[in-house]
Amino acid sequence: MRRWLFLVIVITFFIPGIGIAKTSTINVKRNRALLRKGPGSFYEVIAAVPKGTVLDTLGIADTWIKVRFREKTGFVSEKVTENAAPQKDVFSQLAFHPAALKLSAHGMAAGAKGFAMRFSKRIKGDRHLIDRLSAYQLDPALYEQFRIETYKNQNPAKLHKRFPLPETAVRSDYSIMEEGIGLGIASKIGALKLYDNKMITDYINLVGNLIVEASPGYDLSFKFFVIDQPFVNAFACPSGYIFITKGLLQFMKNEGELAAVLGHEIAHVVYQHGLKELEKRKPIIIAEDAFSQLNSELPKEKDDRFQKVE
Repeated sequence: MRRWLFLVIVITFFIPGIGIAKTSTINVKRNRALLRKGPGSFYEVIAAVPKGTVLDTLGIADTWIKVRFREKTGFVSEKVTENAAPQKDVFSQLAFHPAALKLSAHGMAAGAKGFAMRFSKRIKGDRHLIDRLSAYQLDPALYEQFRIETYKNQNPAKLHKRFPLPETAVRSDYSIMEEGIGLGIASKIGALKLYDNKMITDYINLVGNLIVEASPGYDLSFKFFVIDQPFVNAFACPSGYIFITKGLLQFMKNEGELAAVLGHEIAHVVYQHGLKELEKRKPIIIAEDAFSQLNSELPKEKDDRFQKVE
């Protein structure tokens, strides 16, 4: 595959570094900060740190800060040191109910899965897929090797400055409700049949997360999957679950084209296009025929099953 085209796609997503002063502590200004095992959004969340917490800093890794929280050591995004922009959609407004701040990382995951189960039942998704989709974890060592091979002698920090994106306000995590809705929708899309090939799944997660790292949503979790269907399409769920079809993957000529498609879907999530559409459709969602009006908007080439899923 032609790596140069992939690098062009990645470069266009780069943002300039925030540049936090080298102090011994930082103050969490977001409603909550997710403490991760490593400096990347695909690392496991080990704690939720509430707003106002003062954290001891142990070092800086690009756009991540190594900190100590209680008895745990991990990484938080630089974004948590900045005031968050107000959220207008209903799901983000419900994200930070005071009780949610007291949940552990396991509690947050359980809450999201519980909501996903209920939402999946409502839209007739495959609830058995919820655990499988949420459990996927990219191997950090595999990612680091892929990152080194991709950039070769390029310096990502210099590329950040050379190809900056316009400044934009982006959240630093998903709400429990948003995670649940996205996972529930993912269980519906995944019901079309996941492509059971770990090597391919790992590969699209390597490419996808390298783009995520270079995007304004670098600290949002993303997981990428292939649907074992011949038609050409891609789907983005509100909480970072992204699907491309096997037909689309086979249609691509090189890694750059894959990067372009994944970058497009990542942008939908980062800029909350799905949630904004849900916000506009609240009356429809609340009604019993929540998704019935969507069917009339879909192209007629596909059979009824695929139209309903879309």
